[in-house]
Amino acid sequence: MSSFTRINQSRSPLLYLAVGALLLMLIVGAGLVIANGDKTAAAGSGAALSIRSAHEAVVPVGG
Repeated sequence: MSSFTRINQSRSPLLYLAVGALLLMLIVGAGLVIANGDKTAAAGSGAALSIRSAHEAVVPVGG
């Protein structure tokens, strides 16, 4: 039996804890990225548009 099969068939509480901690870290990380996102103003076709960006500097394209 391969090691992947044994892990897949395991009902280990430690394995459930590790997977739960990983999911929690992903959720918290995504929340931090959304909360710390920068707001950037852009104008196209004369209409102002406000967008959120995860980057510190937004480089204009074709300008």
